[in-house]
Amino acid sequence: HITKNEIINNSSVIIVEGYLDLIQLYQANIKNVASVSGTSFTNQHAVAISKLCKTIYIAYDGDDAGISAAIRAGYTILKNNLEGKIINIPKDLDPDDWIQKEGSKPFKQAIENADSIITFHYKNATKKDNSDRNKINFINDVVRELSDVNDDLTIELLVKELSLLTNFKIDSIFNSIENEEGNKIEIKG
Repeated sequence: HITKNEIINNSSVIIVEGYLDLIQLYQANIKNVASVSGTSFTNQHAVAISKLCKTIYIAYDGDDAGISAAIRAGYTILKNNLEGKIINIPKDLDPDDWIQKEGSKPFKQAIENADSIITFHYKNATKKDNSDRNKINFINDVVRELSDVNDDLTIELLVKELSLLTNFKIDSIFNSIENEEGNKIEIKG
């Protein structure tokens, strides 16, 4: 509740995992921050935040678990028709440690250079294996997530980005989304 006005004034919020991260950011004069307190970012979080702002930055820990949680949170943000960005936290650091170690300036620069959800996901999915097969697996993962996004214009923007990143055709990605949606209807029916 203390950061609510800062979130409204900045038209954005930085979501962190824990209270120590929140306190450290706040003390570093980065005040548009909220914590999920170690729980997963949910649709309920997104709905509550949407009443304050439409842009959400995720600043989870820089370890594998934090990266995976940030990607999941990112898709929850997209499914709720909000803009999502993920801040690249140095490997094996959390926001609290990073600010204590290097001050607030690198963190503020990381906010400005935050990746879109899909770009962040792509970088992390392909950093060890950039083969076409791995790109296809990545696209299929993204398609499963995008099939739950209900805004056609958002889907179009995300598909264009996905196409640019992977060099796969926009039409092929749209066809995959339609097939995924068809599969979900068959399962429900």
